[in-house]
Amino acid sequence: SVGSGSGNGVGLPQQNYVSRNSELQSPQVVIPQSNAVQQPPPVQQQQPPPQQQRLQTPPQQEQQQQVNPDPTPKLVPPKPIPKDDLPARFKVFSDLNEPFIRGRDTPFFWHIPRSGGVIIKTMLSHCLNKTLATEVGLLGGHENDSELKVVTVYDHKYVNVNIATPEGIQRAKQMGLVRSHLADTLVSPHVDLIPDLFDPAHRGRAFALFRNPIDRAASLYYYLKETNYPPLEGKNLVDYAKSELSENNWLVRILSDSMTGAVNETHLEIAKEVLRRKFVVGLIENKRGSFARFDHYFKWKETPGYDAQFGCRKRVMDETYVPKHPLSKDSEAYGLLYEQNLYDMKLYDYVRELFKQQSNLYGLQVF
Repeated sequence: SVGSGSGNGVGLPQQNYVSRNSELQSPQVVIPQSNAVQQPPPVQQQQPPPQQQRLQTPPQQEQQQQVNPDPTPKLVPPKPIPKDDLPARFKVFSDLNEPFIRGRDTPFFWHIPRSGGVIIKTMLSHCLNKTLATEVGLLGGHENDSELKVVTVYDHKYVNVNIATPEGIQRAKQMGLVRSHLADTLVSPHVDLIPDLFDPAHRGRAFALFRNPIDRAASLYYYLKETNYPPLEGKNLVDYAKSELSENNWLVRILSDSMTGAVNETHLEIAKEVLRRKFVVGLIENKRGSFARFDHYFKWKETPGYDAQFGCRKRVMDETYVPKHPLSKDSEAYGLLYEQNLYDMKLYDYVRELFKQQSNLYGLQVF
């Protein structure tokens, strides 16, 4: 299925995980195949272990987290943050209030792991015939190519790079991927490293699809369990949520450039401001509305053959995802995962509001 629980299609990025266990390896995620749409298999990459540490929750929040918290925290508008105070890496992404200029700006889809990003990849490659820079371009022996070019893999177009790994991103930078304008869209989980590919003359236009962080954390556990990941042997979801393997506010950390150290409301406000200024946001709970806004913002309707591919787009949109392991909000596991992702849940609540706000500000469609 290409639903929200499907694989993220790339090796999970080692920079992006905050864990007490520094020996956590980054497994290779395999995209489940759909009867309707076939995705090429991902390149197998062995990732080095992460270096981040798992951190204790600040003492001032302990009282709040001793009980199962309200799953829908109230939205707090982002506090004003000077532009220069945003993480420097995101300055090469154009602000959303600046006009999107074809030939200068290259769309970048931040493929958040376990958040249904394969839907967007499938839509772009299969239904819109876009040339993508993903993890697929090195299939067929192109890892030794000395020049950039567009290759055909399973009847779809890719640039001969792999930007799902740090090494692949460095290679793509050396080969001038963004300056070549061969790729219509870049796709990677490495929002922390992808900015290295851009410069002031060749800007990025960022967009992302978001999923409830608790559902995403549980999905990650079940994926790792299905791959027989050794550290999870004998551990159920509650054990995982209590262990040093579970994530800790990963979204807020990576957006605020704070992968180590304690996180607080300041980091949350920075993450909010990065999304507000730099990202067109979508929600996996609203696939159709999310695709419609991406379609509108990036002018995909101008793609040759757009109307003829209506059936392909409808097929992808109509696929439904039924969770294999539904998680009750009253369960112990949900409360524990919430405790570890309190700031991510607040950020997600803000994303849902931002989804509506962007419709008003930029003329994007909302359903």
